[in-house]
Amino acid sequence: MVRLAGLGLDPTGIVFHDSSRVIKQASFYRNSAVETNLISFYLGTVPTHTDIFDREKARNLFPRFATLPESLMDDETAYVFACLCKAADMRVQERWSGTDIPESDRKQFQDLAIGYYHLACEAVGQASIPSILTLSALQYLTTFAAARGSRTQTMNLLQKMGWQVHQLGLCKKATANLYDLSDGAGQLLASVLYMDSQCGILLDLSSQILTSELDWDPSIDTPPPISATSLKVMRLEADFLDLSTKIDFQNDVHLVLRTESNWSSFLKSVHIQHTTEKEGMRHSFLGWALIRVSMLSIMLRSPLLYHETLGSSSLSIVARSASTVLRVYWDLTLIGKLEPCWPQLRRITTCIQLVILTCAEGHLHPTEARDLLSIGIDLVRKHEPVSDTAVQMAASFQNAKNKLLHGLSVSQLSPSDPLGDLSSVGTGHEAGSGNPNAEMDWPSFFAGLTDMDTNPFTEESPFDLLDKGMA
Repeated sequence: MVRLAGLGLDPTGIVFHDSSRVIKQASFYRNSAVETNLISFYLGTVPTHTDIFDREKARNLFPRFATLPESLMDDETAYVFACLCKAADMRVQERWSGTDIPESDRKQFQDLAIGYYHLACEAVGQASIPSILTLSALQYLTTFAAARGSRTQTMNLLQKMGWQVHQLGLCKKATANLYDLSDGAGQLLASVLYMDSQCGILLDLSSQILTSELDWDPSIDTPPPISATSLKVMRLEADFLDLSTKIDFQNDVHLVLRTESNWSSFLKSVHIQHTTEKEGMRHSFLGWALIRVSMLSIMLRSPLLYHETLGSSSLSIVARSASTVLRVYWDLTLIGKLEPCWPQLRRITTCIQLVILTCAEGHLHPTEARDLLSIGIDLVRKHEPVSDTAVQMAASFQNAKNKLLHGLSVSQLSPSDPLGDLSSVGTGHEAGSGNPNAEMDWPSFFAGLTDMDTNPFTEESPFDLLDKGMA
């Protein structure tokens, strides 16, 4: 099945500051006092609903880890290192420290988190026997890699996580029930399924644990470590990934419509819950659901942009979905809640490209595209802390915006432009006017935006699906 990669969106094409540090780890020196402080900090924090680590187990393992490390099994060592990685990463976040921490301290904790990430991954590699502890460590390490590492790193960890689940027999209720209640096998499986589906959608990867392999729902039998609504989204994503391995949506129009109907029903229920939720939770709750479902719509409809029957509606749906994602992130920016991270940046850059392409196809009003592109470019620039190439990408997107709007004879700035004139970010306009399709080969333009080190688009087949209708 052709998904986002079929649009020429190369997940590995954006090089990020933190991921390059993970790959090119500098010298890392362990310090027992630092490790003791990190564990004490971690054990003193209030567990969140997504925290799958057993703090009592970490409390019991750490004394031996600190004094007799050779007495620990490989899975126990991996577990403690993963806890240290999580503790250091939590210290980076201001919301855990209670106060702003100096930038030098933040950098130190970032380096510590990456160092312990490496050590935990090494310990996981040495743990040849499947275990609940190893799976717990992998669940967090995958979360860390998805936010800070590379696509390859995340994919490798997902594969190891899937192998652990199958070897431990967690897909079947009869064997999953053999584990002690204190192991939290059900909660752990629910978290693993959530991470597997989320990364599969985000990174365009095959699911490691298909829903058709499960004969039970861990969220029903055990208290879920994530909210019921999060689990519902996970199921929608997992079902889509499972279905996409068996069915070609190109040949089943009715299945496409039925799939979207399920997503629409979910969003309707979210809107109802939004109106009854506590005011402080409303924005993040609804916005989060809109982003996830909008990205699902983009994955489903992108390969159908030039479908004989669904092409026109696909262009409109993709345009609206891209607009929704960008506007939700802009809402977060306005209230000071935008936290730069790799998954977020990939969604934003994907949506910027789709705004340009759908506008050039006539499915997005030029002035709306102008405002969305201004928002998108500013969002990319705000990700400079996690991306070495954010400024260059913003300049490239500004150049694309200039060419698009100039071709449509649309002003760069309107009285309602939320960001002001960002034209100084990019290069000048190209000569010409009228239909941009007649004068600008957008797929070729995207392919040549920047050199391959900073180009977020694949060089081998840039927009190989879209160029059929735009060349």
